[in-house]
Amino acid sequence: MNRKEAIDALVRAVNERNYGDTLDFKEIGYIIQQKYGTHAYSDILQAAKKRLELAGHMIVNVRGIGYKVCMPDDYTQEGVRRVRQGAQRIDRGTKVLNHAPVNDMSQPAREAHNRVNDRMVRLQAAMAGASVEIHMLGKSQNPLLAAK
Repeated sequence: MNRKEAIDALVRAVNERNYGDTLDFKEIGYIIQQKYGTHAYSDILQAAKKRLELAGHMIVNVRGIGYKVCMPDDYTQEGVRRVRQGAQRIDRGTKVLNHAPVNDMSQPAREAHNRVNDRMVRLQAAMAGASVEIHMLGKSQNPLLAAK
């Protein structure tokens, strides 16, 4: 089975499941004909996850077991989780910029660094406000609606 066929097989298998059903790692390996833990297994799984998301389906990792077909009510929290992951990556990038050896940079590199760093400060400020807002709005009891 080639890569495309394996991705198609896994996408089909997930689409045939009900919300909340779990596929364990061995079952996924059987479907895609790859051993769990190999690079090919991970590659096929990631490609299938991307295709499923574009089709409005999602599987989420169940630590130590496999993957679960995401319940419709869990999509919002999964989206919030991914936004937080993105914010953490932005923070790591900001730390790299903050600890860069600016004094040892050439003039053009220093100017580019300063431009990027200025934008990152603005982005972090916007993300901090958006993070609080997303967290509040993602809760099951929306505080903006509760005030009515």
